[in-house]
Amino acid sequence: MAKSDAHNLWERLKAYEEAVLLFAKDGNVSFTNNRAERDLRMSKVKQKVSGCFRNEQYAHACCRISSYLQTMANKGHNPLIAIQIALAGGKCFLLLTIDGLNHQVSDGGVKRRVLSNLKLELEQGECIALMGDSGCGKTTLLNLIAGLEPLQQGEILVAGLSLIGASEAELSKLRKQCIGIIFQQFNLLSSLKVSDNIEFSARLAGRHDHALCQTLATDLGISQLLDKLPATLSGGEMQRVAIARVLAARPQLLLADEPTGDLDEKNSERVIQQLLSVAKFHQTALLMVTHSERVARQMDKIYRFSGGQLERLSHEPD
Repeated sequence: MAKSDAHNLWERLKAYEEAVLLFAKDGNVSFTNNRAERDLRMSKVKQKVSGCFRNEQYAHACCRISSYLQTMANKGHNPLIAIQIALAGGKCFLLLTIDGLNHQVSDGGVKRRVLSNLKLELEQGECIALMGDSGCGKTTLLNLIAGLEPLQQGEILVAGLSLIGASEAELSKLRKQCIGIIFQQFNLLSSLKVSDNIEFSARLAGRHDHALCQTLATDLGISQLLDKLPATLSGGEMQRVAIARVLAARPQLLLADEPTGDLDEKNSERVIQQLLSVAKFHQTALLMVTHSERVARQMDKIYRFSGGQLERLSHEPD
């Protein structure tokens, strides 16, 4: 890449200064008005971009940054992630890879195969719906991905970590730092107020953001419940608190098992829109089990369990 091209690219990058400054530090940092901090971050970005010019493969990717920014912005994506994708050569990072997964469960003392040579890939920002009859293996699959059940045969990679032979400490760290799980059971801490429940997972992950927790509470319609204890809430309210708690930790991979099962249609739509918004803006990968055709149609892809495998259904997202 010629120096003049590099200079022009840098000038274009400066036009997206806020996104560039964010990228310079990390993907979770907020924009700052502190000039010294801004200059420091900008310097780091310039070093990053300049380094790309010495590598033909990355230089080619850098040339496409501006177009990626515009394209991603038009789709509602976070421009920060667009820069990362562009610097990676335009390819999204696979957060989940499943290959040759076989699994049996005990049903009344009889072994029953629920997963058979199952394969699946899930990219950053991608939203996939899993559908199927009760007992077909949907929840089992989520538990295997989260490392809550041991693998019997096959491979699962989450954010580059193979779950084969992973220690309990490694799996625990993965769940704390990378995976968010919305269970059918709410699993709220009964002795903590709603506000503390929402902040709990984020504090464990070292990503506590009080403003984000407040925003999630408002968006999910539970801001009036923040000082209440879980025992005083309805099932639908507890479900929304559980969802806010997961989202507040900003997971890379979000596993949702019937997240709208206890909600009326209005609150169900509110939750789905919040999940989709988080997935697209923060490039969180979303794998959701649902029985609702209406919910599934809003995902990027729909898979239905058939004979222990996943069959992709053709559809256009709503």
